[in-house]
Amino acid sequence: MIDYSKHTVLIVDDEIEILKSLNRGLHLEPYSKIFASSGAQALESFAREDQISVIITDMRMPGMNGLELLRQVEEISPKTVKIVLTGYTQLPQILATVNNVEIFKFMTKPWDLDAELKVYINEAIAIYENTAIEENRLVSSEKKGKLYNKMLSDSYEKVDHVLRLYDELIKALNQHHLFSIQALKNLNNQTEMTDVIQQMNDRVHYLNKIFEMNRFTMKTFTLQEIELNIEATFEKLGIPKLPIGINTSENQLYYYDNFKMITSILIDIIEGIHFNNSNIQRIGVKAESVDEKHVLHFVVDCVANEKLNLVFENHGKFVSAVLKIIGGKFYATNIEETLRIEVLLPVNKKVFDPIV
Repeated sequence: MIDYSKHTVLIVDDEIEILKSLNRGLHLEPYSKIFASSGAQALESFAREDQISVIITDMRMPGMNGLELLRQVEEISPKTVKIVLTGYTQLPQILATVNNVEIFKFMTKPWDLDAELKVYINEAIAIYENTAIEENRLVSSEKKGKLYNKMLSDSYEKVDHVLRLYDELIKALNQHHLFSIQALKNLNNQTEMTDVIQQMNDRVHYLNKIFEMNRFTMKTFTLQEIELNIEATFEKLGIPKLPIGINTSENQLYYYDNFKMITSILIDIIEGIHFNNSNIQRIGVKAESVDEKHVLHFVVDCVANEKLNLVFENHGKFVSAVLKIIGGKFYATNIEETLRIEVLLPVNKKVFDPIV
């Protein structure tokens, strides 16, 4: 008898709403489920997990399509049973897939969750568990070695990042110290002392959020995932839903960087505006490529008020100093009755290196 709870199913689709729908529809199924919005994230799942019994992938995806993904899965985990979701029926694409990798099922959107998808997943798990052919049951030593080397390389990269992060934190703490000393020297009375202490607390709170090393995340992501984090922050704070302008000078880009830090910087700005009684009018995220360097450019327009201007005049100086340390820039500019806040952050573009 099959113990489905010991199996893992990976579902890949660049449409977030489809992933959410499948998560809801499959949440009572006994097997573990992993959801990935890109081929790059799917491959990272294979590096993390001991085994993935079934992969279900869309064919048409930006960056890395379903065929390219399944080719790499065939190399690193040939035993994984493959199911393809496709919303179109071009014969050449389907034939190319069949000729390159072994596919268990093709499913054309829209599918029937109970009569098709759940049944096919259970059948695929049974095939995975009962496969007796040794060459399909185990990845060859050579291929395992390449995968382990890649994982080891990624680990070294993360260690290097932590060391850089630690060095940046020390520099940021020194900036905090200098700001505090200067403020204390200029004190005139006890009331000003209270204000200085509050400013010191605000700076330390900011450092805790930005340099959260025990939870830093080097991961592959897209602008759409940053958009989802912004929308979740709006919902958490009770801010009315606001269209987020996403703009890129290139086709769909994938980045591999400290996602936690990047989103923390932007969320801190949104919270600062909200808690100082202002309304966000516009928010945009732009990807720029300058001299082969990749930069994320965030722009937030909000209603200016005296309290908010004072906060960004004081705290903004420290934010600017910290962002400069990590290679970014910060601007707060008054345009008539609007306060425009801009953040530029350098990011590493993701380059896909197939394991062959």
